[in-house]
Amino acid sequence: ETPLKDVTGFEPQVGGAPCNVAAAVQKLGGNSHLITQVGEDAFGDKIIETLQAVEVDTSHILTTKEANTALAFVSLSNDGERDFSFYRKPSADMLYEAENIDTIELQQGDLVHFCSVA
Repeated sequence: ETPLKDVTGFEPQVGGAPCNVAAAVQKLGGNSHLITQVGEDAFGDKIIETLQAVEVDTSHILTTKEANTALAFVSLSNDGERDFSFYRKPSADMLYEAENIDTIELQQGDLVHFCSVA
């Protein structure tokens, strides 16, 4: 068991509820789009590339130079508990404005998932 403060290395993984839900929908045979904003940085590029690899529609993901992509560092203890540390002051997703949302036609049975920043 290693507390987050004592971890000596990290492996980058794309995650967070919106990304996880969008990827899961695709893997289960559905169609998903992610509407968000990431920084014009390596982490934003990694998110877009990872989602495209599972065929999530990323055409609604904006990029900005005004802020970095949000980061979360997570460690997992032996008993399965997670320890989080977030970096967003503010992050690119927090600068996303409602007027940036394109019109997306929803069909009966479509699902819209919002994250905690929404």
